[in-house]
Order: sequence, then C-alpha cells, then structure tokens
Amino acid sequence: MALEAWAHQRVEAGEPIAAVLADVLGEPSSSVAYLLIAVDLLLSHWPKSREVAVPFLACPELFSFDRDRLSNDIQPRPDLFGLGEQAREPSGSVTLATLKERLSRRIPLERLLPEYIDASAETEREVLTAALLRAKERLGAYGETSTFGDPEFMVAHALNVANPANYVEQKLTRTDGASVAALQYVQPEEERVNLEQLQRAQSERTSDFAMQLAILNAMEDRKKSSAELAEDAVKWAQAQSARQPRGDEAAASEMREQAVLASALLAMRDGTPELRQAQRERAETQFAATLAGEDDAVHRFRSGLRYNPVAIAFAGRVYALSAPPTAEEVTLLLRMAARLAAAHGFAVVASRLNEIDVRLPRSVLRSALTSCVRQHRQWDLPEEQQAARKQAQEDAGAHAVAAEIDWLFNGATEPAWPDPPHEAPVRKRYSLRFAEVDEASEEEPSDTFFDDQCGALWLQAIRGISTSQVDWVVPMLDGLAAWTWRANGAGLSPDEEPSERSHEWNDAYFDLMAQLLPARSSENIDASLLTPICELPDDQFIGVATTFLGAVDDAFFNDRPIDTSLAVHIRTTLARRLMSTRGWRRMAGDASTSIEFRLGPAVATMFFNMAAGFEPPKAHLLTPGIKRLAPFLPVLEELATDGASYHVASLMLNLFEVAPAPNQVPALIRAASAWYAAFPRETELWVDHRIGQRFCNLIDATRADTGDLLDPGQPLRRSLDDLLAGLVSLGVPAAARLEQLLAKQ
Repeated sequence: MALEAWAHQRVEAGEPIAAVLADVLGEPSSSVAYLLIAVDLLLSHWPKSREVAVPFLACPELFSFDRDRLSNDIQPRPDLFGLGEQAREPSGSVTLATLKERLSRRIPLERLLPEYIDASAETEREVLTAALLRAKERLGAYGETSTFGDPEFMVAHALNVANPANYVEQKLTRTDGASVAALQYVQPEEERVNLEQLQRAQSERTSDFAMQLAILNAMEDRKKSSAELAEDAVKWAQAQSARQPRGDEAAASEMREQAVLASALLAMRDGTPELRQAQRERAETQFAATLAGEDDAVHRFRSGLRYNPVAIAFAGRVYALSAPPTAEEVTLLLRMAARLAAAHGFAVVASRLNEIDVRLPRSVLRSALTSCVRQHRQWDLPEEQQAARKQAQEDAGAHAVAAEIDWLFNGATEPAWPDPPHEAPVRKRYSLRFAEVDEASEEEPSDTFFDDQCGALWLQAIRGISTSQVDWVVPMLDGLAAWTWRANGAGLSPDEEPSERSHEWNDAYFDLMAQLLPARSSENIDASLLTPICELPDDQFIGVATTFLGAVDDAFFNDRPIDTSLAVHIRTTLARRLMSTRGWRRMAGDASTSIEFRLGPAVATMFFNMAAGFEPPKAHLLTPGIKRLAPFLPVLEELATDGASYHVASLMLNLFEVAPAPNQVPALIRAASAWYAAFPRETELWVDHRIGQRFCNLIDATRADTGDLLDPGQPLRRSLDDLLAGLVSLGVPAAARLEQLLAKQ
C-alpha cells in the first residue's frame, strides 16, 4: 500500500510516469506484485500513460492475470479468523479507502485497448498491433474451449479490439435524454461464434450445477425434497453415465459423483413406490460400489452426509430396506457399521431404524463399537502373521454380525455389549524407579486397543433417540463405564498416567450421561457417576468435570426433565472436589490474569461461563437462565469466597452482569469482601481490570429493588460500607459515587 501511494503521489506531482514505473518495477527479478501496482498506475493516470502502456498491453498473459486482480479488488476475501477487526491502519495522508476509490480498482487493463483506435493514437496503435501479432505467433491458435483466461484467446481478442475496422458508429442516448454518436465494437464472426459456444457451455454447466446443488441440498434437508425431485434426480444421474466430462470439469468431478450417489438415496427415501421398486437394484449397486472403496481419513471428521460417500451409502441403504427388512439386508447394513464414516450416516437415520425395528439401532451400534476394537500395528511382523492378524479381526467382526442376526431373526439371546480392552498406563517421565519395584507386576500392553475417537462418533449419533431408548442406552453406558473410568486415570498409582486418547469420547459419553440423568435414581447417580468422577486424579477430574457439568447445564437450562435439586447437588459435589485440587489452591489468592490451561475452562464452567480459546470467557446463560439461578447462588458464593482471584471475580461478574437481580446482592457482597480481604492493595485488580467498577455498577443496578437489605444498620450494609471505603482508598471512582447514592437512600 505504501509503494502504491508513493507512486501515485510522484505522478500527480508531475514526474514522468515512465520514470515512476521503472522505480516501481525495479530489477527484472522483482516480485510480480510490483507489476500489479504498475497496472494500477497505467489505469489511474490515463491518458498520461498512453505511450508507456503499450508494452503492457502487448502482453496477453498480463491481460488474463489482470482479470484475477480485478475480481480480488471487487470482492473482498473472507476474514475467516476475524483478524481484520484487529488490524489497525497506520495514520497518514493516504488511506486504503482512498486507494480503493481509484478507477483502477473497478476496470480491467484490457479496457484501455479501445482508446487506441483514435486517430491521435495511430503511432502507438501500430506499435501495439505489431507486438500483439508477434505474441499471437508465439502462442498459436486458441482452442474451442478457450476463454478470456487463456492468453491464446486473449491475444486474438486484443487484436480485434485494437482494430478500428471492428467499430461502427451508432447513436446512443445519454442519461439526460440527448443522443450522441459513438463507436461501438462489433465482434468478428470467428470471435462471436467462439463466445456463443462458451456461453452455451456455461449455461449447460450452470444448469448442471444447479441440479447437483438441488440434489445435495435435498439430501441434507428433507423439506427441500419431493417425489418429483427424486424422479428428476434419477433421470439426471442416468444421463451422467453416458456423458463424458470436459477437461475443465475435473475439479468438479467429486461433487458430481456425490450428487449421483445422493440421487440414489433420494430415490429410496422420497421416491414413489414405483420409483423405489424400479431403482432399487441400481441404488444397491451404487451403495455397494461406494463401500468397495478405501476409507478416507477426512470422513472420520467430516460430519453430515455431504461429501461423505460412505455415510450417504449407509443412509441410502437404510432407506432401501424392505418392510420388514430381510436378514440379508440387515447383514449388509451391520457390515457397513465397520466403516468409520458410516457413523455420520447412522446419525441421520437412527430414528428411521428405530421406526422399522426398535432393536436395529442398538444392533448397529453394538456392531460398530465391536469394530472399534482394533489391533496395534506391528510393522516388524512377517507378512503371514500380518495376514493372520487381519483375518482374525475380520472373523471377530463377522462373528459379531452373525450373533446380531441370530438375535434379530432366530430368537437367540441378545449379544452383550463389547468390553473394550484397557490400555496399559504410561509411567510419568519424572517419576523415580526403585529396585524393589516388582517389574513383573506391571501391566503388559494389550495386543488390541479401543479406537475411542471412532466410538465417540457412534455415541454422538444416537443423541437424538437416546432419551426414548433408555432401556438399552443406560445399560450400554454402564457397560462402557469401566473402560471410561480407567481411560481417565481411575485406579492408577501416583507415578502413572493414562495413555493418550481423544477428548471426543468424554464429550460424547458424558453428554449422553447428562441426557439420561432422569432415568437414574439419585443414589445411582452418586455411586455410578459423581463418586467415580471425584476419585479421578486432579488433572483428569478437571477435564471430566468440565465436560460433564457443561452437558448437565445444557440439559437443565434447555428444559430437559432434570430436577433442580439434582442439578444443584451435582454442581456442589463437583465444586467441592475442584476446590481441593492443587490447581485451585494455586489459583486462590492470585491476582494475576494467568491461569493453568486445564483449570481455566473448569472454573469458567462452574460459573456458567464459556472459555473460548484466547478470548476472554463469557457467560453462556441468557436472561431466562439467570432467572433460574437462585438455587445455585450458595455454591457460587462458596466458590467465589474460597477461590479469591482475578479469574473467579471476573467470571462471577460476567454471570451477574447478564441480568442483575436483587437476589444476587448478598452473594456478590460477601464474595467481593473476600476478594478485598485477599487483595487489599491490588490496584491493578480493582482499578486497571475494572473489578471494582463492575462490582459497584451491579450494586447500583439492583439497590433500588433490595428492600431493607441495604438499609443502614443491616449486617450486609455494614459489609458493603467497609468494602466501599476500601475501594475508595484504592482509587475506584464508582465506589465514591455509590457511597453518596447509598447515603441519600
């Protein structure tokens, strides 16, 4: 920006534009970015630049490149990370806004070509035409599919535009109604035919793209689908098999393939009975072909159906099931559950499976969780042993599927939920090893492991049906509890820590636990949930408590049937365990703004705040939620007084500032008194970080509605007076104003 502004100022000051361009471009090896500034100068300072622009206009590659420059100037780039708001433009006589107002930001370089048909530019036009002819000879003829982005076509177009013979005089009407004579460019026949072909092809591509988009949108949102669209989608997909893609469509091939596959899903889901019957074989063929492909790791993380072929095939196969489904159909479905990406399809059709047969969702989920038990890679094994291990895993999966089929169709006993293998603990790197340690007692590593990240995808998928299927979801979660507690560090010695694993499992597992709290008794919740959580080592407890408590809050404040007393009991139990951790004790009494990485989200969650990376925490409750906060005030006060610190103070104020209420005042005054007792001289906390001002603002906002609570002589008023006196001595202006207002009350 500075170079561009400097160049414009020099030209406007009267310096020759050729000299300015030479300084801007520099040596031949300079960055191409300087060339864009040169183009800007040529466009902005026309007609001064008519002579020096000729070498630039004689370069068809620059014309094609400049079209990208114009599109970037007109359409701003998306600010994905929000960094644009943080950028500060340096002050000066030239700003980015003034540069964007220049003509060069709105027109391409090729718009200068018609200026050379004027008789006064005959000399420059001859030089330009000769240079363009040499460029045309160098580049060769353009092809049938060439566009303005191809230099071969652009050089031919430039020669046509710079030729006065291709202009005719026409009468044009100005905005004021007057008629004027003007020269109008008329395309030569060859150029006109080529552009018409391009426009027709573009129209076909646009129509084709619109159909693909309609199919994919309808796949994700059933409201956008219909039997008519399903039939049109099938016709479109059938036409694709006979269509040869153009060379410039290679990049769009993935979307086309997804749309063809999605058309089979639409036929099975939304088609008429006749269409379903006619297209069943074709759809099954497409689903089977998709499943024959290799797994793509990106599909493990990509949620939803779009661009996830295995998920589309799984969902499509569910919609293609007969009524009632056959054993062969269900066998194919259960085998698909071994594919990672099928979990995203299962999330879409879990309720549909439940409608077909209430046993099918748990059968699919059990097969999937069984397939999540995998063998550790051992690269040094002979090929025969590698093949044997692979076959053993496939046999285990086939045996699990067979057991499900026996249960579903032959009256056998329901299979048990899988018992994932435990990972051997990892000895801490800083722990000491003594000779008397019994090496033989150490746990041997298992040959298999549970892919908890994959398992988490399947648990997340049943969230929508979990509350209606408590009869099997609760036993499933209880069956997975032993592995979950062990994976989070239960039962480990002080010098051991759990193996590394993904956080997704805890998120999914404890979210389901929170959703299903109404299905458990309070005694069971204490024994099977709260006690095991509180017995975890500090670091693991902090992570699990944050996840579980966040899920409980989500359920409670979104009007799920969780009793208020239970929600308070859970928070109180976890809060008291949190206050016993080493991290909390280190935080208490610390006025600095730093906090341990793990502890920060846990403390924020306790105060109904949400920690968002490097951004300051924010309260996640809205006004309706604050109105339900009264039963939680005692535990919040206990936390706030025990953990006096900048973070605790800021989090409590964040929460109360959402909707100040009189019932918050006692807890707020007692908490602030504890903060002042801990930090009686910390002006940085009270003044610089505005804790004092925020406290006073809250009291001022609620004092009129507190009744006699703050009347002179009341215990709470005496505490408030002492606190305000201290804040005044620290230099908090709001405290002095509040003292005066209270004196008049």
